[in-house]
Amino acid sequence: LALDGERGVGTVRLLEPNQMIAEREGWDLGIDMEHLFDLSYYKKHGIHIAEIPRSSLLPRYRGTNIMMRLWGCTIKYAQQKGFNYLCADGNTETDDDIEARILYCALLQRGSIHPEIVTPPKVDPVKECPSTHHIFTKDAIESLGTLDKLREKDLTGFQEPTTLGLFTRLGLKYTSRPIYYPKFDRYAIPMFFDLVNGMTPIARRYFAE
Repeated sequence: LALDGERGVGTVRLLEPNQMIAEREGWDLGIDMEHLFDLSYYKKHGIHIAEIPRSSLLPRYRGTNIMMRLWGCTIKYAQQKGFNYLCADGNTETDDDIEARILYCALLQRGSIHPEIVTPPKVDPVKECPSTHHIFTKDAIESLGTLDKLREKDLTGFQEPTTLGLFTRLGLKYTSRPIYYPKFDRYAIPMFFDLVNGMTPIARRYFAE
């Protein structure tokens, strides 16, 4: 919990695997992400992993380093509890199917998709009303022409939204395509963070502070 005086302004949680929940829901780990994604890869490969579910920060504090400081504290706490790996579902900041597809292909081109770990979607909800949250301009999308063979097009100019871009620089990898999450009216993308071998030099310096 981050405080400004006595006022709570931001929070991050750590969810550990819960066997009782896993058995009740028919899941593998018993953590929140399993509402959306199949995390059986982690169980099959003996990856001892915890989840950082969606973080919260009051609007006026966004754009500061508060959220990363909260993440840093959570990472240290996770390591103290014996977790060397974390997962989370990232907010793509768009509710548009085309933009989500372009973003995934752009991440793939930049090497930000994990080469081995795959956590496929369990569900695939469809947004029925028009999209209202966009990360790419209409002109940029139209410049691609048809959307066939997106992976073969030059997507250099299609950058991640700010928060995902920061996660990428810290060393997180993505493990599936985004899916629409009606609860938050955005597309969510699963992330994996190796706290031992996956941190970039930027992350090590940042979290050391």
